[in-house]
Order: sequence, then structure tokens, then C-alpha cells
Amino acid sequence: MNKSTKTKISQRIVPLILVLLVGISLSAAAFFTVREKEMESIRGDFFLAAKNLSSDLRRTLENNLDVLPLIRALFYGSEHVTQEEFREFVKPILLRNPHITALGWVRSVNSGQWLDFLRCMEKNVECNDPEPFGGPTSLETAHFPVFYLDGRNIPQIKLGDDLSLLPEMMAALKTGAEQGKMTSVPLLRTTENGHGGDNFSEISFFFFLPVFGKNLAAGKGEVSEEALNGFVFGFFPLKEVLEEVLARYQDAGIAVSLYDRDDFGSRLAGRTDHDRGLRGLVVSETFSLADRDLVVISRTMPGFVGQRMSWRPQWTLAGGLVVTALLFGFLISTFRRSGQIELLAEQLSTEVIERKRVADAREKLVAELEAKNAELERFTYTVSHDLKSPLITIRGFSGLLAKDAEKGDMPRVYSDVEQIKRATDKMQQLLEELLELSRIGRLVNPSKTISLSELVGEAVEILAGRIENGAVEVSVQEDMPMVFGDRPRLLEVFQNLIENAIKFMGNQSSPRVEIWAEKKGEDVLCYVRDNGIGIPGRYQNKIFGLFERLDQTLEGTGIGLALVKRIIQYHGGRIWIDSEGEGKGSTFVLSLPLEMKEVGADENKW
Repeated sequence: MNKSTKTKISQRIVPLILVLLVGISLSAAAFFTVREKEMESIRGDFFLAAKNLSSDLRRTLENNLDVLPLIRALFYGSEHVTQEEFREFVKPILLRNPHITALGWVRSVNSGQWLDFLRCMEKNVECNDPEPFGGPTSLETAHFPVFYLDGRNIPQIKLGDDLSLLPEMMAALKTGAEQGKMTSVPLLRTTENGHGGDNFSEISFFFFLPVFGKNLAAGKGEVSEEALNGFVFGFFPLKEVLEEVLARYQDAGIAVSLYDRDDFGSRLAGRTDHDRGLRGLVVSETFSLADRDLVVISRTMPGFVGQRMSWRPQWTLAGGLVVTALLFGFLISTFRRSGQIELLAEQLSTEVIERKRVADAREKLVAELEAKNAELERFTYTVSHDLKSPLITIRGFSGLLAKDAEKGDMPRVYSDVEQIKRATDKMQQLLEELLELSRIGRLVNPSKTISLSELVGEAVEILAGRIENGAVEVSVQEDMPMVFGDRPRLLEVFQNLIENAIKFMGNQSSPRVEIWAEKKGEDVLCYVRDNGIGIPGRYQNKIFGLFERLDQTLEGTGIGLALVKRIIQYHGGRIWIDSEGEGKGSTFVLSLPLEMKEVGADENKW
């Protein structure tokens, strides 16, 4: 997979992922927004219902407590109240208020007269004689027996019990007497609820209301004093009141727990809402009842939210996901069509490129054919000219040979034969070099890594005779880089270049040839420099042509440098000449690869 394909794929995947993420995010946001609005409405309904229920509970409890001042009025309105009168008075009250367990009267008795009071109680008489029990009493020394009691049975107290012996009761009575107000004593019955915590709804209270003034227990004619005479009291199990109120809200889906605030914090400290069974929506409210602060905790029952939650949040989420899916499908369809269009465009582009390549190849081939034709014409002309020259020489000297033989002039005959031999040798050399040129690219030797230093040294040894005859100094760099190629062919290259440098030294008094090499990138640049006659700029591009000879008087066929160029090109390299002009020497520069390069067919053939 190429880089362009990866880019196209990423350009399509990224928008799709973004559409999915944005669509899902917006759908989720819409779902939670609608759900939160419905939850706000449900919470509002719950808080309103809980507030109404708490207010109703408070009013009911306050109405129940109002019976105590009513009973106290009975004592204030009569100089003497018997047990029968008390029972007749509270009986209709208990019938109207069935959740009030009991109502009673606690008498204040002086400690000095306590024993007489007990004997009276044992005789089961009214005990209303003013002498033994009348008069003011001290709270520190007084006794508070239950004098009257009516209603259902109360396990905690019974008729005749002295409440001064119960510390918690005594503390409440003392506070009520000192402050002149209603006081209370809580009685808790602890049970395990379904979550392992305490059910504090089963809470009951004794409420005591002090009665001051005349000695209510005295007989007729007794002098009334402004003193504590006793307490009107009632026993109120709040669970029954709570059940009565909840019955009016049975369709509200609300559960209510009632706690004594003094006990609420210590009992629930360190417990979680789960431990206390407080799950769902929860609201608490505190109100005062006599001297007691009560905590009302309202909470939703299981299924409260689910029953009131509509399908709008789910439909909103489903709608958002459907829109996202449709948009996603639309984008996929669009990208698919776009991909088909791009594929068609790519195919058309490939076809256009292929046609252009074919056209360029055809033009190149035509140009090559034209160049080949031109070269072939030059080759034909040159070959015909160069082959014709020795043939003319042979033909001319063969006629002279016949005449000289008739005359018997043997020295001339030998001279004519020598000229014919030279002409045939020249023709043979020309044909061999042409044959060698045609073999390049067709007949090859295995390529291998070659030491340039050894290769150039071998070429110098082959040309040692010519070097010595020309008194030429040849300098070869040591430890030249390694190259990769056809060793016999590269040997021909350096042999031709060195021989060519020696041939064109001219009248140089100190002829010199320098050979060195250097690495440049992935190639090795080889230099063959001489201080010979040099090459004018106008001929520097022609000397590598076939049969090109700058000096016709010198020996040679004009094929050597053409042969060198073809060998170098076969190896994937280049060759060029650097000369400042006539008399300033020449430098042949050729590049050879460190490894064999792929060469096109047009570079292997001329």
C-alpha cells in the first residue's frame, strides 16, 4: 500500500469516525438533557408531595397534643376530679383519636405524706383527703405517682407507679415544672429493617403538661395555692399517626421515616444511605413538637422514578442514533461513489500516461532510428572509405608488382609486396576493431569487484613498450577504490585511454600521464590526465564518435574512444573530457559504479 493510498484511506476514515463520535456524543447529550428535565419534573413532584405529607403529619401530631391542654382545662374548671369523671372525660377523646394509646394524671405528693398516699392507694379509694396529701411540694423531695390512667395497656408504666423513680421521667417532669411547658420522654422500640439498619419509625412519646394552681386532689373547701399539683400526660405511638397520614398518600409512592432529632445523629453516624435504606430521591424536614424536634425523612419507593419516567429520553437517543447512522451511511455511499470516480479518473490518467509514454517511446525510437540511420550512413561511408583505401592500395601495387616482375626488378617487387601487406594488415585491424565494437553488450564476462590499482597497473604493464619508447612518465595513485564490473572490458578502457594519451603527446619534452580515482556518492570517479596536445573545445563532443580522428596523419582507426564510451555506458557510467584547449593537455573523466547498475537497452547499443 503506497503513501497516496494510505492518505486517501485516512481522509475517508477520519470523517467517518468524527461523524460517529459527534453523532453518538450529541445523541447521548440530548438523551441526558431530556432525561434530566424529566428528572427535574419528577423531583419537583416528589418534593411537593413530601412537603405536603410532612405538613399533614405535623398538623395531625399537633392536633393530638391539643387534647392535653383540653384535659388540663378539666382540672382548672373543677375543684375536685374523681377517677370516674376523668375516665368519662377522656373516653370520647380516645375514641376520636385511636392512635393515642393512653391519657392520665400524675399527682404531686409531698415526701412526708408519701406513705399515707400509698396506704390510700392500697385501699383503692379516691385518696383525695386534703390533710395527708395537700399543700405545696418540693421538686427535690416530691413523689409523682400515676394517679389516673385510661386507655390501652402501656408496658412501661401502670397505675400507681412513682415516676420520680425513673430518672428520664423525673428529668422531664422537673423541666416541665420549672419552665411551665409541655415536655416529653421518648420510648424507642428497635427492629431490624430489610437493609440491616434500625427502623426508627416505631418511636413513641410520653408528653407531660404541668398543672399549677389549686390543689386539684383536695376535697371541697380546701384552700387553693399557686403550686405544682401534677401533670396531665398522654402516650403517643407516632408510628400509628404516621401510618394514618401515609394512608392518605398511598398513591404517592413515598416512604416516610420519623426520627427523634436528639437520637437521630448518634444512631445514624457513620452509616451510608444504603445502610439506612435511603435510596432514590430523599428529602428531610425538621419540625418541633412540644419540646421535641422530630426529623421526617421522605424517600421514593422502589420503581418511583421508573414508573414516572416517559420514553422520551430513549426515543431522543434512538432518534439521534438513527440520524447518525443515516449520515454515516450517506458518507459511506458518497465516499464509495467518490472512490469509483477517483478510480475511473486514475484509470483514465493511467491510460493517458501510458499513451503519452508510448508516444514518447515512439518519438524516442524514431529519434534513435534517425540517429542510427545517420550513424549507419556515416559508418557505411567511413567503412567504404577506409576499406576502399587499402583496396586501392592493393590494386595499385598489384599492377606495379606485375610490371616489376616482368622487368625482373626484384627490389621493387619486394617493395610492392610490402605495401600490399601493409594495406591488408590495416584492413584486418579495421575489421577486428569493428567486430570487437559489435560484441560489446552481447558477449560479456562475469562482473565482479575489481581493484582499480591492480587493473591500471596491468594496463601500464601491457603498454610498457610504448611507454618506454615515448619516454613517458606514468603516475598511478596507490590504494584506489574498488569498482564492480567486467574486468577484461575495463582493462580495454584504461589500455585505450593510456595509449591514446601517449599517442597525442606531440612534441612534449617531458611527457607525463597521471591516473587517480576518488569516491563520490555511489560512484567512483577515475581521472586519466596527460600534458599532450590537448583538444579544442569544438572537438570535445565529437571525439567519442565512431571513426572520429582529429589527426589523420597518425595511425589508428577512430574506433578506440567509441569503444571506451560503449564499455563505460554498459557499466552504467559516463565518460567526458576536460581540456583547456590546444597545448594544455587533456583529462578524461569516467564514472564507474561501486555496484552494477541496471542499464537500458538503448544505452547498451549504438
